[in-house]
Amino acid sequence: MNSSTAVSVSAVSPPRLLLILFLATFLNYYDRALPAVLMEPIRVEFGLSDTWLGLINAAFTVTYALFGILLGRLADTGVRKRVIGYGLIAWSAATALSGSAAGLGGFLLARVGVGIGEASCAPTAQSMIADLYPAQRRSRAIGLVMLGLPLGLVAAFLSGGAIATALSSWRAVFWLAAVPGALLGCVMLLLPEPPRQAQQEDALAGGMGTALRQVWAVPSMRWLTLGAIGFGLAGYVGTGFMVALLQRHFQLPLVQAGVISGAIIGGSGLVAMVGGGWLADALQQRWKTGRLNLATLASGAGALLTLIALRLPTTRVGWFVALFAVGWLATYLFTVCGYPALQEVVASRQRAIAMAVNLCIGNVVGGGCGVVLVGALSDRFALASAQAAGQALDDLHRGAGLASAMLLIPVAMAIMALATWRAAHHFVADQQRVQPTLSVVDRAASR
Repeated sequence: MNSSTAVSVSAVSPPRLLLILFLATFLNYYDRALPAVLMEPIRVEFGLSDTWLGLINAAFTVTYALFGILLGRLADTGVRKRVIGYGLIAWSAATALSGSAAGLGGFLLARVGVGIGEASCAPTAQSMIADLYPAQRRSRAIGLVMLGLPLGLVAAFLSGGAIATALSSWRAVFWLAAVPGALLGCVMLLLPEPPRQAQQEDALAGGMGTALRQVWAVPSMRWLTLGAIGFGLAGYVGTGFMVALLQRHFQLPLVQAGVISGAIIGGSGLVAMVGGGWLADALQQRWKTGRLNLATLASGAGALLTLIALRLPTTRVGWFVALFAVGWLATYLFTVCGYPALQEVVASRQRAIAMAVNLCIGNVVGGGCGVVLVGALSDRFALASAQAAGQALDDLHRGAGLASAMLLIPVAMAIMALATWRAAHHFVADQQRVQPTLSVVDRAASR
């Protein structure tokens, strides 16, 4: 490492950057969760079916995924603080427009705008973290940043319904949510750009097509992308329909349903991101595939527990919360196990684009298609329930239909278990293949 590189590294405060990236991740998931929290009042005002609610989620998800590749490539080639800073400002403006939509079309376009802006966050943040933290500390660093995922969701679930009830307007929730993101975007633009620690021979070569072919040629990258499909399916279906499930199936009011959803998502996320990140790093130092083995075991157990929870009768709310929360840990552990593994099997100048591809496929196939499929299945099962009972379609039948459709969650977790198990078989060879292009931080740590 030359003297100029050493000076640039010391000028960047990793803890300060982690805090900013955590806040960006927190707002990212807070803003995207609001339609799920406010699903019932939005459905009633616009006269929507569950299929249409799924399509709204899919529009955001597909936009988020596709623009993630473009912005991920920009993060590999450009100034990363600008990618996130301007992205924050853009998605905050679109969040405000979500609350101003006069009808379904305007709301849909606003959510597309949120997806474009939010696509800047994850690939860029992962690239920054990989340059500032060595591999043996990366799960903890990523876990602290990704703690914004469950905390952002729980904040949305806890506050969204309460604000809408207090102000008698679901629209006001979107307007208020736009303010902190715009301010944080300005703060991000004022920070120094973290230095890239890639070796000289790791300089960019070729265009986006070359980069995409190179990262997709890595076997463990492909298996981790299958895992991302399962993660996207479980994550978007769970967070997107949880409040509605508790309202319809368990007959809970909006505020209480939001609080319980926040407890499930926030409690399990706090344990997984902090404790899971530490455990993943500890296991990785003992075994070469320690992180991926942890994700495999957790996903298998999560599939079983969420399956049991979704088959409980409507009177067992407490048991549902306990079983589903423990099972839900598996989805969060994928981020602190799979994401660091992905960073170690691709060249340091291709980390953002690799992450973007992983997120794109996972979000489009798992998240986008998954929520549409669940919405369509929910409508179909609800209608079948009403017809079987010889009754008119009401919230009780909609609740039964949604509970049946959400059985896709344990299926998704089983896919995650299979994917991380297979990725572990290729991980060591893929890691050794990319050793010549490890960053300075990683090479220094390995000595």
